[in-house]
Amino acid sequence: MLSPNPARDAVTVGYAAPQGLVSLGVFDATGKQIASGGEIMNYGTASSIRLDVSGLPSGTYYVRLSHATGATVKMLAVQR
Repeated sequence: MLSPNPARDAVTVGYAAPQGLVSLGVFDATGKQIASGGEIMNYGTASSIRLDVSGLPSGTYYVRLSHATGATVKMLAVQR
């Protein structure tokens, strides 16, 4: 879940993942990684990550959340 979407300054990435490391990446329309949320230790509960998008120009981006059993990709619109 991405909220708000479209975003201006920040977006909250909500997720539920199995126990282990969770990593976050932001990609532009060409597939180039332009930001990373690093790795966060998850303890098997629903959680969220706040992602600062204030430095990104208007456009469409893809947020990829990876964990031990797979990955989820969501589209994010940034509007200025």
